[in-house]
Amino acid sequence: AYAKMAPPQVVIVVLQLVFFSLSAINHSYEAVVNGKWQWQNINRPIFSLSMIAGAVPILIKTVHA
Repeated sequence: AYAKMAPPQVVIVVLQLVFFSLSAINHSYEAVVNGKWQWQNINRPIFSLSMIAGAVPILIKTVHA
């Protein structure tokens, strides 16, 4: 059901997801350790994790197709 992606496109998507996960970790760290409970530091990890959770099954189906 998913279009087959070329390997370079898969690598770009994976690297982008790694970048988003590192950003989420950084914002979580700022919120917890430094006490910066701003909206950006709270919503970035939530939205990044939901985006990663939605993309991983698609990537798995794409790679194994």
